[in-house]
Amino acid sequence: MPLDVYSLINTKMSDARAALVARFPGFVHKTPLNNLASIRTQGLLPSAVSSCPPEVRRQFGGNADKVVCLWPIGADLKPSSSGDPPYVHLALESAQLPKTVSLDWSYAWDFVLDRSSRSEASDWSEFVIKIAKDLGSIVSYDKIDPRVLKIRTKSSNDSPLSWPTLADVPHSDLGLFDE
Repeated sequence: MPLDVYSLINTKMSDARAALVARFPGFVHKTPLNNLASIRTQGLLPSAVSSCPPEVRRQFGGNADKVVCLWPIGADLKPSSSGDPPYVHLALESAQLPKTVSLDWSYAWDFVLDRSSRSEASDWSEFVIKIAKDLGSIVSYDKIDPRVLKIRTKSSNDSPLSWPTLADVPHSDLGLFDE
């Protein structure tokens, strides 16, 4: 029986978060360097994305288009960043994942809808994990506190959870990336 993504997206959010936290060790956000000063003081704030589907807007209301996109560590794909390089890479441990998370409608939403109509998943959580793993993106509707963020430095390895905390890294040590 196909999953009804629109009715589930809002009502099963705590289940989705619990499943994501259990499956993925952490999450990464890539952002242009010019955003970093405000992130250091305010954290990652949801920002408007223009392609919010009307069905999602009905579920979440007026701020439905304001999200923070996150890549689940270990997902199959890494979607491209938005904005202009250079980019910095931020990470958070799964326990720090905000409460209000869901599937990413800003990226390949038609794919998500198609998968939901053909899904053999027995429950919403299983479906969310499958889509997050396949597409490499989820969204948070909540701010992410700067105190929980880690940042990739010039000398950091590829393991985001080993990166130092954002507050401990001076600007001169930042790792800057084209993607």
